[in-house]
Amino acid sequence: MNKKELANYRRMLDDKRKELATLMKKKEVDLSENEISEDDKVESSIEKNLIFSITSNEEKIIEEIDHALKRIEKGSYGNCALCDKKIADKRLRSLPWVRYCITCQKNSEVKK
Repeated sequence: MNKKELANYRRMLDDKRKELATLMKKKEVDLSENEISEDDKVESSIEKNLIFSITSNEEKIIEEIDHALKRIEKGSYGNCALCDKKIADKRLRSLPWVRYCITCQKNSEVKK
């Protein structure tokens, strides 16, 4: 992968990381500012659990983005972490933080 492509992926990763961090902060503020009546406590509890689940997923993606940025620094970005083959450009463009090629990803999901 050339320097221009790496710079483009780094920008995509940085932008996505900022977007997710902003969303997480907004959700935290929304939860803390939310006054709840007695009638709405059950509904609010369900909503909080849903927000927590979504936030957990966003935190995982941020961790994956951080790993991808480290791989760019190490020079291993774009290669599968399991088989070391090149990850398809189409896959990287849609999910620039992925660690695995599609074959290894499918194999790891089957094992789970």
